[in-house]
Amino acid sequence: MEPLREWKWAYLDEKLARFEQTVGWMTDAEACAVFWVCSDQRSHRVEHTKRDRHRVAPLALVKAPAKDVDWTKEARQRAERSRFGLPPQRYVG
Repeated sequence: MEPLREWKWAYLDEKLARFEQTVGWMTDAEACAVFWVCSDQRSHRVEHTKRDRHRVAPLALVKAPAKDVDWTKEARQRAERSRFGLPPQRYVG
């Protein structure tokens, strides 16, 4: 099976005036489809994060959360983590 390469991407956050890294990994095709990196010269893939998607452990091997999880706390943590996700996609119409 041929390797499927994916990277984390870096983009310039104009509010913070520094480069931020995306949380997840994306292939070149995925990044161009859902993220504006192809048209923006200030964004690039981070080479030292390169990995083969076929060799990463599948999500099925990840343990399910315990039954006694405080979901309100979990929802707050997810909302906090989503602040550091991908920036909103800009319309280049």
